Amino acid sequence: MPTKSAYDSDRLGRIVCEQFGVVSRGQALDCKLSRSAVGYLLRQGGPWRKIMPGVYATTTGDMTPDQRAMTALLHAGPGSVITGAVAVRRHHLRCAGLNEVDVLVPRGVRVQSTGFVRIIRTSRMPESFYSTGQIRFAPPSRAVADTARGMGRLSDVRAVVAEAIQRGRCDLASLISELDKGPSTGSRALRIAIGEVGDGIR
Repeated sequence: MPTKSAYDSDRLGRIVCEQFGVVSRGQALDCKLSRSAVGYLLRQGGPWRKIMPGVYATTTGDMTPDQRAMTALLHAGPGSVITGAVAVRRHHLRCAGLNEVDVLVPRGVRVQSTGFVRIIRTSRMPESFYSTGQIRFAPPSRAVADTARGMGRLSDVRAVVAEAIQRGRCDLASLISELDKGPSTGSRALRIAIGEVGDGIR
């Protein structure tokens, strides 16, 4: 490995550890790792591998859910927040759907969806978020509502809404607020499921 320029190995090690073995190109360069050194680490058979443009895994083997989530946030950029099915599962709720990682970013951010990461631009970024280490994800009501809008089956929407309320992750009022404030596209099944839960509570 090229050693002409010293780099901050301690700082890079902390970043890699905090980010579940994932690092961005920008972070590596900020730690004074040279471009040639990054290229060497990414060589065929080397210790690093490219997950998507500008984001690297420092481990081998299949990616873990934490690594996929961290990759999505590094790709989406500062201030991004995971939502959708991945966020719902991070609240320890069962949820149908694929393992695509939906990430909320403010309108105007130019990053594009790629690979398993789907970028969702919004003018209504969450005012707060939950976190596991450096992984940021939406509050339960936002995650459930965003997930429901992307589901194709009413039964799946009913299941995730009912479980979120029954297990106390969110209440009916917060889901109604998300229904009213969020986009109308894809909201029909969510509206039905919320109405059914409300009738059951009454």
